Amino acid sequence: EQIEDITPDGIIGNGSEPSPYTVAQAIIYQGETEVWVEGYIMGWGKGSISLEVLTNTTDLNSNKNIVLADNNTETDKSKMIPIKFIVTENEPQKQLNFQDNSHLLGRKVKVCCNLSKEYNVAGGNEIIGFEII
Repeated sequence: EQIEDITPDGIIGNGSEPSPYTVAQAIIYQGETEVWVEGYIMGWGKGSISLEVLTNTTDLNSNKNIVLADNNTETDKSKMIPIKFIVTENEPQKQLNFQDNSHLLGRKVKVCCNLSKEYNVAGGNEIIGFEII
């Protein structure tokens, strides 16, 4: 049975599009599929042993994922999640990848993805839907 969490600002998310999970909830509910998560784009992620959050756009990997946090001033990587795009180019990847869309740094987005470990931390993959808020 799923427990809904109330965040400090009173938001209750259940992973649906109208009521997406917060990043904190997404960290808890790893393993769920096709759920919506809302957060601020903090850059993109790199790493193998741990997550490195980057904002440069010159790296060829800067179009492979985005990193989300519950607030746009977060600095604690343990409160962020990297979310990988589907390997083949699709609309979420075109519109959200950091290489082409660095202007989205700090912007709030909502994405539909599968929650799974990435870079040895809680994360997500296969973004199939999105909304820039």
